[in-house]
Amino acid sequence: MVGNWSEERALRDATGEGRTLPQRHLPRSCLLKDFTRAATASTRRTDDTFERCYGPNRSTTYVPMSKTIGAGEEDLTGESRIALQLQADGRVERVGMRRVLDEAAMQEVAEEHVYREEEVQNAQAQQRAFATTTGSHFQKPDYRKTEHPAFLRKSHRNELMTGRPVDRSRTLLNAGLDVQTNVHYSVAEPITHMRMSLADPRARNDLKVSPSSGIHAFGKNAEFSKPIGEFLRGLHKDEELDVMDQTLRSTEPVRSLSGTKPHAKAFISMPALTTVKETIQRSIRQTWGGHGFVTLRHRLCDRADDEGFISREDAISVLRVDLGLSSAAVPDAVLEVYLEQHLTMKKDELRVNSLMSSLRPTLPQRTKRLILQAFRALVQDSGTVRAGDLFGWITDAELQRVMVDALGGEDEASVYDLPLNEQVFTELFSDLAVLMDIDQLLD
Repeated sequence: MVGNWSEERALRDATGEGRTLPQRHLPRSCLLKDFTRAATASTRRTDDTFERCYGPNRSTTYVPMSKTIGAGEEDLTGESRIALQLQADGRVERVGMRRVLDEAAMQEVAEEHVYREEEVQNAQAQQRAFATTTGSHFQKPDYRKTEHPAFLRKSHRNELMTGRPVDRSRTLLNAGLDVQTNVHYSVAEPITHMRMSLADPRARNDLKVSPSSGIHAFGKNAEFSKPIGEFLRGLHKDEELDVMDQTLRSTEPVRSLSGTKPHAKAFISMPALTTVKETIQRSIRQTWGGHGFVTLRHRLCDRADDEGFISREDAISVLRVDLGLSSAAVPDAVLEVYLEQHLTMKKDELRVNSLMSSLRPTLPQRTKRLILQAFRALVQDSGTVRAGDLFGWITDAELQRVMVDALGGEDEASVYDLPLNEQVFTELFSDLAVLMDIDQLLD
């Protein structure tokens, strides 16, 4: 830089002209005190050291000579613009219209051929083949033609080693074991040992928990450990804590939030399986009333085989045609995905019991205990309940008619001597408990 200045001074002394523009001093206007202040803009032409040293700035693209030679009319560097009349590319079609149409038609035929092959491959993937020696030489017998043995062989090994089995009704007294399948997983309380122990009076004293005065059952309550100066519930801490203890005696320690959607507003619009179940349950209540799940099971069993399997198309027909579930309420894609989750044993058939258990909310522990007590009150020596005894216990005429239809009879006399085991008895009342209160009926 100093050399450039000395050379410029020598040129001006010798010839009177230099290579740079003469400049005058620009006052900084107190810029030394305020370095954030910008200088006044000027439009006069000034000297550019880079342009003087390196020449004028030209945005030229570097192109090797191997590409420049023989390039023709193409402007590789962008320096000299060629007239559009000389550039035929883009204005003159190189391919005729007939060839364009032929290629489009061939593309459509090729895509259709590929789609057909993919459909065949998908159909083959959906088929299950049990090509085994047992399957080719033996056939599953019809369970209706099997004969039960006259003398049962029963081992009492577990009873001899561990004692008599515990009564199942003891576990039905614990509300901490409730599992609600119709509640969104983000608001459902998981089953833990702490929650189960908190609901059991015999195990509650072994827990170290704070008083459950908040939303969460195991939320920390710091009112006991606060100093008196920071206690804000009242002037007398001991009296206020006694009042809080008295109010907690009437609260439910194992309470849980409910809802088929997450409570967070950021995720409330996300699709969920519980929302689909809620829509189907609402449609069942509006179409068939309080006995809707019994009617739905009856419609599904009418189209099922002897083993309780129904095809996916028949299940969709029952929900769409018989129930009247519209595509606007539950789209076809959502319903297909929901039913595909139940295709476990066969590719195109699902169990009626698994579908009903999924659609139906899980019964509370208290209701399950009432159903078990009612079965034990009506059970006979054969271990089953006669349907006639159940009809004598139920006085509602409409409910009796629905139960006759569910058992596959025309009137009470046709199903009077029909035996009902514990599973059928529980499933029947579980279907009724969804849309009506059966606690008074069982009490």
